[in-house]
Amino acid sequence: MKRSNLNWGSKRISQKLALLGLTVSNETVRNILKYSGFCPPKLEFSPPSWRSLLSSYKSIFAMDFTCVRDIFGNQVFLLVILDHLKREIVFLNATLSLSWEWISQQIRNFHIEYESPDAMIFDRDGIYGAWLGDYLLSHFLIVPLQTPVRSPWRSFAVKNKAD
Repeated sequence: MKRSNLNWGSKRISQKLALLGLTVSNETVRNILKYSGFCPPKLEFSPPSWRSLLSSYKSIFAMDFTCVRDIFGNQVFLLVILDHLKREIVFLNATLSLSWEWISQQIRNFHIEYESPDAMIFDRDGIYGAWLGDYLLSHFLIVPLQTPVRSPWRSFAVKNKAD
């Protein structure tokens, strides 16, 4: 069946066999194909790791929000920007009401005070919205880097160098 249809994979072959009344699992078909010499070619290219991606930039800053309570019980939003290479906080500001205008103004303030980094890491919080990556790239020529989906907090910019 594979020789007649070279672009068919193990799943499609097992489905066609099921139509003929033969119940064979995908894994069994895959093992038979492998034994017969129909192994899929190994990929020559692998995507870059997060570590190698970060090491390709000269200066990287990371941005994140956190929430705290003040002495009156009000929720305060803190914007923290870290220098990824030096492992230190370079910008910190707080607000009681978070808005797109406030975030963009803080990014402008940061840009005035510090040299523009090559890249800015931020997570996938809904706080940023879809506009942040385009805003960083178009206004400040900063490459936006979002953390991987469902990544633990230890993969963010504060990860220890020893890890």
